[in-house]
Amino acid sequence: MFIIFGMTFLISSCKKDKCKDVICQNGTCNEGICNCDYGWTGTLCDTKKSEVFLGFWEGELNCGAFSDTTIIKVKEVENTVDSLRINTVGFLIEYSGFSISLDEYSLTGKINEDFKTFKIGPDHIVIEKFGQQIESNITGKGIFVEESNELKIDINISTAFVNLSCSGEFKK
Repeated sequence: MFIIFGMTFLISSCKKDKCKDVICQNGTCNEGICNCDYGWTGTLCDTKKSEVFLGFWEGELNCGAFSDTTIIKVKEVENTVDSLRINTVGFLIEYSGFSISLDEYSLTGKINEDFKTFKIGPDHIVIEKFGQQIESNITGKGIFVEESNELKIDINISTAFVNLSCSGEFKK
């Protein structure tokens, strides 16, 4: 009996801990493989899935009657894995003799669970123009197209004067 117990102890004590040298940064180790927390990827769970969206994207934003070469700047919201801040650089709307720039406004983005698409807004902004306040509601969506490394964006701008639907394809 002592021999059986001793052999069992010897065999079980030789079993190597596969997670001993694996440091999962944002997840847990199971049998030597990191299981990443929500919003994280990579061998050691060290890459935010949202990183595909981040950076400066250049392209043409087409709003029907006019289009404009625009840069879309996408940043992460600190301490989150699925929230974005979206700004335009060089986007100017000209309508009925006046122009509105969205460059000074930061739009909100919420990444969907697939981490390939996101929702913009709804954002309520007030634009000061000619001593008047123009209330605007902005909504939209975006999608990261992995095959072409493009960001496709649709933005809807609704004011008392105009409703615009804009869309564009952007590259880093």
